[in-house]
Amino acid sequence: MISDTTDFLTDKLSTGARRITSSAIRDLLKLTEQPDVISFAGGLPAPECFPTEEIAAAAERVLIENPIAALQYGPTEGYAPLRAFLAEYMAPLGLRVPASQVLITSGSQQGLDLLGKLFLEPDALVAVEEPTYLGALQAWRPYCPRYLTLPMDDEGLDVAALERALLAGATPRFLYLVSCFQNPTGISLSSARRQAIVELAARHQLLIVEDDPYGELYYEGERPGLLAALDVAAHGELRHIVYLSTFSKNAGTRPAHRLDGRARCARRSLYTR
Repeated sequence: MISDTTDFLTDKLSTGARRITSSAIRDLLKLTEQPDVISFAGGLPAPECFPTEEIAAAAERVLIENPIAALQYGPTEGYAPLRAFLAEYMAPLGLRVPASQVLITSGSQQGLDLLGKLFLEPDALVAVEEPTYLGALQAWRPYCPRYLTLPMDDEGLDVAALERALLAGATPRFLYLVSCFQNPTGISLSSARRQAIVELAARHQLLIVEDDPYGELYYEGERPGLLAALDVAAHGELRHIVYLSTFSKNAGTRPAHRLDGRARCARRSLYTR
């Protein structure tokens, strides 16, 4: 009887849903639950570093001081004080944007899915690094895009290869890249490559999705710079870049945030309502 019900529902699935396969990331997480396994395959924070006492105290304080607001539905764009905090937090990194351009999501994966809803459709082209983050490809699989894969070296994305593809007529909806400690290679874009990518985006009116889950996890030197900060420096606002980041790698919590330009903010707000 269960099999018949499954077949009945399968026949009603959309074309995009039929393309969804088992998640390799989910399969990896199953392995990490085994007590004798220390996995280097997933981007998992060390559980002994979770600030459990601090999070418990913060949750208790919120439920005592402001329980109604904490438990009630909130704005689609996210908790306004958190958005304001993130705008202030990112400013010293050169990413100076108003809180109105910050969107809180349930992890960066939701941000990637929202970008797919906004920009992708069957056979739309997306430019990606080779190799690239598997979770992004899985998020966009239901939208049936094609991929333009671009080589990397020790300085990151090969910008010359990207420009050759654009001059040859390629028209990707956006370029997706992990700018700091790239997944899976661990490579960070050099300063020269960052500048070249931002200048190329302006010349070709190319949208860039900068995914930055690991930028805070540096052990020496200075934090790698942001493409989004260079975009703001060049234009006085975010113009060609959508910036994604997350708390899941350094605080053990799932909320993520996304910063983008004013026009895209209005459209993605409609998609999340």
